[in-house]
Amino acid sequence: MHTFTHNSMTSILNLQGVIIYKIEEDKENFNIKIGQPRKPAKCIYCNSNNFIKNGKASTRKIRHGISLSGKAIFLFWLSKRFKCKDCNRTWTSRPPEHLTEGRKRYTKHCKDQALRILQTNSFGETKKQTGLSYAALRDTLHKFMKTKPLISIPKIGPLSIGIDEHSRAKKS
Repeated sequence: MHTFTHNSMTSILNLQGVIIYKIEEDKENFNIKIGQPRKPAKCIYCNSNNFIKNGKASTRKIRHGISLSGKAIFLFWLSKRFKCKDCNRTWTSRPPEHLTEGRKRYTKHCKDQALRILQTNSFGETKKQTGLSYAALRDTLHKFMKTKPLISIPKIGPLSIGIDEHSRAKKS
């Protein structure tokens, strides 16, 4: 029998590469406070390793999807600030790229979950379940359709296109 560890929790929640500080549950959601596991190796501007911690930044709220019980899962990224002693510039730690795309307020896991829900439900129902906007759902579906077409058309050989009964009856 295995014991429940931090690694198990990160695998279940698809949060590899981050530290889970705290998980809170209320009536509607799960709130998970996460952060960067260690300080960066170098300055993002001058590549120097001569930098110090320079306080905390604001907490960033990111939607991570819905749980099996139907509650929303929110991640709270606890940012750290750093200051380079060589170039005198400061920067804030960001969530890993495999978690979110840039400054978006939802994770890639949330997008994947929305695509699975869209296979069987309407846009309105998916919006209610996942909390994503219509524009976010449309863009996610559009990017998915660019990579995975609905049908595969053979490059060689005969191609036959049929017509359904409804169109034939309406003569269109």
